[in-house]
Amino acid sequence: MVPTIREAGYPTAEGVEFFELFVPAGTPENIIAQLNGHVRNALQSERFKEGLAKQGFEPAGSTPAELRQLVEADIARWGAIVKQTGFKPID
Repeated sequence: MVPTIREAGYPTAEGVEFFELFVPAGTPENIIAQLNGHVRNALQSERFKEGLAKQGFEPAGSTPAELRQLVEADIARWGAIVKQTGFKPID
């Protein structure tokens, strides 16, 4: 069995999976708002919620600004951890 991050000696490390929808840079704000509204409506669908629950997921919508903050915080947090480890990608 593979140890969890905590079992491997990192008791405060916690990773949370989330899935997001991105659009190309420069997409007009009204289009972004429209897409966000459609996605948030879908997340309220009982059928969609049930499908996600069967896979162990909980739907949680956000605003584009909230998603930006979440992504920026994750980059800062995990970027620092990656730098500390000296990790280098393999080509």
